[in-house]
Amino acid sequence: DEVLPMMAAANGAAMPRARPKNATVTVSQGGKKMGAITISTKGLTSAAQFGEMVADAIRDDLDLDLPFKLYFDDEEGDVVMVNAHTQVRDLLYSPFVTAKLESDKGKSEKRRGAAKRGSKNGRSCVQASEIELE
Repeated sequence: DEVLPMMAAANGAAMPRARPKNATVTVSQGGKKMGAITISTKGLTSAAQFGEMVADAIRDDLDLDLPFKLYFDDEEGDVVMVNAHTQVRDLLYSPFVTAKLESDKGKSEKRRGAAKRGSKNGRSCVQASEIELE
């Protein structure tokens, strides 16, 4: 069972905080805001599911299909990248969640830079990993 964050009631007693029904994620690329998306939190049980829903919403709502990294503000106000140890409640109760998109240019350069070249019988050859599929 998920432990809900507590808030203080008017009489000083601790009460569980209601789980938000929606989460808003700011989408940016290269420091420029590309838009914001809203996802439903119903049925979310992991940060991985949250990320999948963000990817779907970015593709459907903003018509962008680029890899991204998710960041959130933690309780101390620090910006933290989502990782395997992030709990879904960290994302749901964070005041700010941001999806930072990778640039098209950086993606293409990485692919080309990772390609391996070699020679076979004195002839130049290119491995299949160098071919870009668009």
